[in-house]
Amino acid sequence: MKLTELTSKIVSYELGELEVNEVIDMFSELVKSGMVMRLQGCYWRTAVHLMEAGYLDWDGEVLNYLEQ
Repeated sequence: MKLTELTSKIVSYELGELEVNEVIDMFSELVKSGMVMRLQGCYWRTAVHLMEAGYLDWDGEVLNYLEQ
């Protein structure tokens, strides 16, 4: 994902416009790119929560999506 696309996703996330599985995909990209470490701490904490809940692995790969 390009930086401009990721930035757009972050803005949509902040506005509450993303579906749950889109959030999982966004955090996957943030972790894979290392960008999650350059953002506010709430992003890293959310990423860790998604990892501990079994949605992402520690490398940012998606393991599961929320069934809707």
